[in-house]
Amino acid sequence: MLIINPIKERILKQLARYKFLTISQLVTLGVGHTTKAREGTKELGEIGLTKHAQYATVTRKKGQAERIHFLTRKAVKIMIEELGYKEQEIRYPRSVNSIFKSDYFHRISTINTWIAFDIWAKSHTFETLFFDTYFDKAGSQRNQDETGALQSVTRIEFPNGQFFNPDAICAYKKPDGKTKLWIIEVWNGDNTKEIIERFEKIHDAIVQGLPADKYHLQVATRVLNTFEFDGNMRAVMNRMKQDPYFSSDWVANSFFFANAESAKENFDTCFVNLNNEAVLLSNV
Repeated sequence: MLIINPIKERILKQLARYKFLTISQLVTLGVGHTTKAREGTKELGEIGLTKHAQYATVTRKKGQAERIHFLTRKAVKIMIEELGYKEQEIRYPRSVNSIFKSDYFHRISTINTWIAFDIWAKSHTFETLFFDTYFDKAGSQRNQDETGALQSVTRIEFPNGQFFNPDAICAYKKPDGKTKLWIIEVWNGDNTKEIIERFEKIHDAIVQGLPADKYHLQVATRVLNTFEFDGNMRAVMNRMKQDPYFSSDWVANSFFFANAESAKENFDTCFVNLNNEAVLLSNV
């Protein structure tokens, strides 16, 4: 039987939830300060419970990308047999094909938004019902696309066969018993055209009730968007306000917008609606 100290167990617990994490993200999640988090992941790696991926060629102006840490099959076995986890509670990459490179910054940004959501939900005693991400795949042959690849669990399909994969879909229950359903999109870069095209699909999916139907819920769907660049966010909002496609009254208070870094700092108050009015998410 392995002896796993509290810091290492906290690291395993957070990796089981988020699947991929950097040291910075582990520190944000409270596993310990930076040195302890590094020591913990190093020691877990030495006993075969975690692995990491390092992409030296993936850089931004902020410098070299951090390592990505994730669980191994051995860790999953131990967490089930010795720590009381159920297999469905543990996220881990089933194959090396799950480890990413070109998708690095987008996936890290998605996880940052997810962490901010979790911290926010906990602070308001909201019960998270689920948080699905595009990098979680449906694990059966029936859920393969035409190329043979497993489909994202966030995939939303239209009756005509078209589909899209939101970055995340989540639902939570407030203390008053009301359930809220959100599509979350994380925008890196500045491709306004691509974003508007995605919003058209989301708009149509909401009109047809597809996100709620997917999860067997009878609730409205709202859309949270975080942007790497403020200029891109403003350009998207301006395009939407000029486009008749988004002229329905419900759109203004169903699409919310925030700077990604601001969302990490104060998730509750950083968003605005399409009319650029501040939104208090905990009151939505």
